[in-house]
Amino acid sequence: MIAAVALIAADGQAIVDNGPDHNDRHQPRKGAAKSAVVKGLTAEGKVYLSLHAPKGELRGALLEEGSIVRVGPKEVERFRTLLQPGAHTAVRGDGIETPHGRVIEGKEIGHDLADLQPTKARKPPKMHQ
Repeated sequence: MIAAVALIAADGQAIVDNGPDHNDRHQPRKGAAKSAVVKGLTAEGKVYLSLHAPKGELRGALLEEGSIVRVGPKEVERFRTLLQPGAHTAVRGDGIETPHGRVIEGKEIGHDLADLQPTKARKPPKMHQ
């Protein structure tokens, strides 16, 4: 994995990622697609590509059908095999949909929609004395 903030093409043209403009960080970018959180989105399909955080940590997957699946950093290890290229994965959770695609924050994940497991482990009930 390579994390780049600047690339220089063979013709000498530079592409530099300076990050977000800190002066307008709460303003949507000009021409940005409007989106709203959608509850209960589902997606199912073959994993095309695993997705990683800047330091290489696994964070989700891109399905062949185009959906992006995100799993929290504390939960991702339990579902590592479902986020590898070639795995068949299903997910349910909240997310956003735009004309460019959708991202689902997985609340449940499994091999298919009939076999979903919660991503967050349930806390054991407190024992009262």
